Amino acid sequence: MKDQNIVCPYCGETYEPTYDDTWIGGKKVDCYTDDSQIVECDNCGKKFNIYGFVSWMYETKEVEEWEE
Repeated sequence: MKDQNIVCPYCGETYEPTYDDTWIGGKKVDCYTDDSQIVECDNCGKKFNIYGFVSWMYETKEVEEWEE
């Protein structure tokens, strides 16, 4: 069974996706979209890209590589 939560690939911090109340890194996140989103972990401060809600996929880069 796949994890339905969003999990930071760096530190393991877990975020429960909701329709209108999910906040990651001080930013409101639309969990139910096909668009990718760059988020910043509340715990470790590293950025990662999330894709879709069916099975969470992640893309990681060094923090310095992300466009501000």
